[in-house]
Amino acid sequence: MDQPTLPTPYLFISIALASSLALLLKSRFSPRKLSLHDLNGPAPSSWLVGNMHSLTHQENVGDVDAEYIKEYGLAFKLKGVFHGEFLYLADPQVYRIYVQIAEYNMKCFVISRACTMSSTRLAIPFTKRELPGCSAHFWVQTFQEWKACEDHARHRKIILPGFSQSALKEFVPIFLQVAQKVVEKWRDLLQEGQQQSTVVDIHTWLSKLTLDAVGQGVLSYDFGALSDTPGDFAKPRHFIEILNVSVDIFHQPSDIGLAIVVLFGYLPAWVVSILLKVTMGAAKRVTEFRAVSNKITLDIVQREMASLEGGLPQGKDIMSSLLRANMSETAKNKMSTEELLSQMSALTVAGHDTTTNTLAWLFYEISRRPEVQNKLREEINATRAACAGNELGVNDFESMPYTIAVIKETLRYYPIAAHNAREAGRDELIPLSRPVKTAAGEEIAAIPIKKGQRVFASIWGYNRIKELWGEDAEQWNPERFMGENLNLRPQRGLGVYANLATFSSGVHSCVGWRFAVLELQAILIVLIQNFEFSPAPHNPVMRQVMAPTLVPMVKGEEKRGSQMPMSISAIN
Repeated sequence: MDQPTLPTPYLFISIALASSLALLLKSRFSPRKLSLHDLNGPAPSSWLVGNMHSLTHQENVGDVDAEYIKEYGLAFKLKGVFHGEFLYLADPQVYRIYVQIAEYNMKCFVISRACTMSSTRLAIPFTKRELPGCSAHFWVQTFQEWKACEDHARHRKIILPGFSQSALKEFVPIFLQVAQKVVEKWRDLLQEGQQQSTVVDIHTWLSKLTLDAVGQGVLSYDFGALSDTPGDFAKPRHFIEILNVSVDIFHQPSDIGLAIVVLFGYLPAWVVSILLKVTMGAAKRVTEFRAVSNKITLDIVQREMASLEGGLPQGKDIMSSLLRANMSETAKNKMSTEELLSQMSALTVAGHDTTTNTLAWLFYEISRRPEVQNKLREEINATRAACAGNELGVNDFESMPYTIAVIKETLRYYPIAAHNAREAGRDELIPLSRPVKTAAGEEIAAIPIKKGQRVFASIWGYNRIKELWGEDAEQWNPERFMGENLNLRPQRGLGVYANLATFSSGVHSCVGWRFAVLELQAILIVLIQNFEFSPAPHNPVMRQVMAPTLVPMVKGEEKRGSQMPMSISAIN
């Protein structure tokens, strides 16, 4: 895999810091300088990037967070690029206000992924600052401040109907059918090798599986990633390997790379475009990918619209739902064609890689726990028996508490994005669940923040708080979501799912969280019923790397990108 000469930071940190210089200068020369009430915090390792080098070069995501939280508590000060200040938060009380109650008063000061599991920042296309060649519709939407909260609200209103609970029941058969294709492929592999077991890179297979599942569910388009003759969009150079491009770009950026990304925000778009082409080999592959993505999405939109004959789209996929909602809007509120293309492409990308990586970590955990696999099969078999030969549906999925517990625990323990960044839209006094000490030794029970203050929320930190999740919060244990243990879990309702921060909450919660959970469960059900999973014979050491989502890498083989070797054996 070719390494680019210009590294850039991982998800959310890269996006947040892209606008930090503008905000920093504004605060430096403003008569009302922002203050973090002299909070404690780790000493910056350098003036250039502050604490960001430590956070972007963790051996495993969360290692540095754990050290910081142990030393400074759940709220403290971080230094960013060019000495800008962030308020680091993992405190549950603050987090609830920050992501749920404050709504647009804690706005996204940059626009990022369309729908990651941590937050939904809907993909608003560029106006005057488009960065050609940077696939900005997918990774970095803009290096300027968020253009308007109204755009986010308008887009979200149009997209939400496609992800309603009633709409999503149509996708379960799709997920089950696509997962069955992997079963057939793996059984062929075992038969061809005349072996009882074989080692596969489960990450690669899951990537193909989720691409086909998301393609059919979002676009009613078969990418053919699992077929012998994949379509143009599913060819490795156009899509599957795009995840390795993201690893190239986001994995362990240099300090200069971090600073350059911030400086890009001050440069005209045409200058940034030239610099990317000259310095970043990955830019060309990303540009090709974006061109193919837009072409396919535009073809689907035009074909759908041409078949309407004055009516509304009748398809059950997300795109048809989006088109129906968009056509019902007033002219002022409708999405433009460019916005539609950006949304659909971004939803496809986000829904693909987030689910791929979450499933990879789920199978990593159960491959080391045969007893968990057996318990899953017992519950699935019992549910299938109760269906009397009928295909499983949403109601059947909801009747599997242990399967759901395994999914919830994986989402808690492996949040697909470890952090997100916001900016205070107004002055706030945020109460803490526990006091923290200032640098002067004074204990405070609330933190005053002013409009424009940048906040760095730790999804990883919140999901590991022992007071919320138990003394074994640093271990993967699905039993915490079972039986009487449920009464010990948070009751306040922070997130949209299981009180986790993984899907965020409030106006920035992930619009596709139900889609993601159903897809995770369908794929788990089909694969665990047909195969036993165990660590690969050479037992590789896996690293948790944010690049830009939480991807698995084999220690010592990072140049090979995302992978997870695992042994599979068929269940007769």
